[in-house]
Amino acid sequence: MKKFISIALAALTAVGLFGCSQDNAEDVSRISELEAQVGSLEASIAALESEKNGLDSQHSDAKAENETFAGENEQLSEVLSTAEEENETLEGRISELEALLAEADDYERIALSGGNTLLWNGDSLFMQHSDGRVEELQNKYVNSVAASPDGSKAVWTNFVAEGSDAAGSLWLYNLSLAQPKALLTYSELPANRDISYAGWLDDRYILFILMPVFGTIAVGGDALYVYDTETGAYAQVAECAYTSGLHPELTSFTVFGDSFVVLNLVMTDGNTDNPQKSHLILPIEEIHSLIQHEDSKLISAESSI
Repeated sequence: MKKFISIALAALTAVGLFGCSQDNAEDVSRISELEAQVGSLEASIAALESEKNGLDSQHSDAKAENETFAGENEQLSEVLSTAEEENETLEGRISELEALLAEADDYERIALSGGNTLLWNGDSLFMQHSDGRVEELQNKYVNSVAASPDGSKAVWTNFVAEGSDAAGSLWLYNLSLAQPKALLTYSELPANRDISYAGWLDDRYILFILMPVFGTIAVGGDALYVYDTETGAYAQVAECAYTSGLHPELTSFTVFGDSFVVLNLVMTDGNTDNPQKSHLILPIEEIHSLIQHEDSKLISAESSI
């Protein structure tokens, strides 16, 4: 454009040379005006080109930023989709657990510390946390449950007549760990024996009854054991003996503070159709002595009441 204007000015100048002398002054003035306009146009063009370059740069930055946002949005969409799937799974599981609880009207409630509660229907075991959340601890074969004296732990037995390493026989739940733990499995017990009942002697020791599962018909267990939660060791502290034609069998027990334990027994003479109920009182002090000396007490028909 500048070149064109220059040519035009040259042409006008040439024409002026052949014009009248009286027009020369006007032509010079006109040329000056045109040159001023050219300078102004060039400045405007330069400003517009600078502005265009700035806008091009902003557009390029905005395009790059948009691509970045598009990538992040895609990643967030994937994360959201995964979270929604997990949430649906959890909601489904919660619905299942709520349905199980709603179907059972006879759940025994066993209080733990911190407002937590065990729910047991004689088969399945749940933990109802203080915030209302329900957790399934065992879905079947739970035949005894007990809370520790301080309420911080729970123990339960998973008695299966045919024995099962997969499930475990003695379980512990510690509120501080919030995760069930199998203390003993079927293979770790004496041959053809499984745990039929368990409870707490104190905050450290767990008492449990072993019951034959093969080779004989029994309505109760034939030995009382103690499990040390600090060492993981277990030992026998009482054993049933067949005397006077009667065979005592352990069915359960009740711990009365730090005073004594009442063992609940049945007496049979080989015919399990008519077992006779009986009891045996063991002082807590005597049980601790048996543990300390690694000794075992003999339970007979004569020693029970």
